[in-house]
Amino acid sequence: MDKIISQNKALDKYTVSEMKTLCANTLSVSGYASLKKKELYNKVIAENVFEKYTNQQRIKNEEVKRKLERAKNAKRHEEEMMKDTTSQFIKASDIQECELVYGDYPDECDIFYSVDDNKKRKEYIMSAFDLKDSDFKFGNYICFSTYRQTGLVMIGKDENFIDDFGCDYGYELPYSICKHLTDAVNTFKALEFYSFNLDKNDYTVRSTIIGDLPDNWSYEYFTIPQEEELVIKSGTDKFTCVANTSYNVSDIIGHFNNK
Repeated sequence: MDKIISQNKALDKYTVSEMKTLCANTLSVSGYASLKKKELYNKVIAENVFEKYTNQQRIKNEEVKRKLERAKNAKRHEEEMMKDTTSQFIKASDIQECELVYGDYPDECDIFYSVDDNKKRKEYIMSAFDLKDSDFKFGNYICFSTYRQTGLVMIGKDENFIDDFGCDYGYELPYSICKHLTDAVNTFKALEFYSFNLDKNDYTVRSTIIGDLPDNWSYEYFTIPQEEELVIKSGTDKFTCVANTSYNVSDIIGHFNNK
């Protein structure tokens, strides 16, 4: 596609095939497949298809650049957080995110939850699914159900089982997992989370809010496509931060004080 664009020739010099390829690769362009040459060219002109495609690629390239820059800054943030040897954080590279069990296992799930002791739960899972002790690492997980919003159990810190992931719209990564991550939003790739209950030292929080954060605030990040947002809560009040936008902590405090 870029090869076609780079030719930079007069419109009437492009072939029908090239024009249709351009239309196929441009969002919001339809109804071109059966058009003859003149009709196709008129459509390309009338709908500014060349400009649409160019803008589309510019936005795409800017997003790629932003993500690369974010990844670099998040890595620096992790390195800084890990300097404190007494910290609660786990390096992203140490998390394997292995799916230990996947399927519909209602009976095994019932037995698992009927056991209160964490050690006995682990012994049961190892026996029922032929797992090894070394499988139970932070971030590995079990799916007792193939239904999207149920049956997920993750291995937490000190091999504790974490199971409070459900919400109305998908999986929600709880604070009990997020508090051990410096960039929770980008740590897990296999599981698609609808929201994240972030620690105040998470990169998403620190890169969004400038200043010293009060201890009584909580942070939830939502991943709805094109509507990503960080919601800050102070008691029953909320303040919403738009993704990729910076805010000064004093302005947010002022918002809460005016409630």
